[in-house]
Amino acid sequence: MEDFLAFLVPEDDQLLQPVDEFLDGLPATARRFRNAHRSKARIHTWLSVQDEPDGRLGLAITRQCLDPNCDVAQEFIDWVKRVLLG
Repeated sequence: MEDFLAFLVPEDDQLLQPVDEFLDGLPATARRFRNAHRSKARIHTWLSVQDEPDGRLGLAITRQCLDPNCDVAQEFIDWVKRVLLG
């Protein structure tokens, strides 16, 4: 889920790269998340540096921090419609 939501981060966003650099710069021995949870740490860290920090993913879409109208989101919606609605 978090990997998909990262695709909804606006293309002109200037915070995701520093978040990646921060996470990559953490010493492996100091990290409190498993590598399998890196994408979760990534999106939640990114959400924590927004104008109104909040970890709820749905709220990030409501507040338009994430772009539900981007191409990736539209492709997913189209796929869901094809699969579920025939």
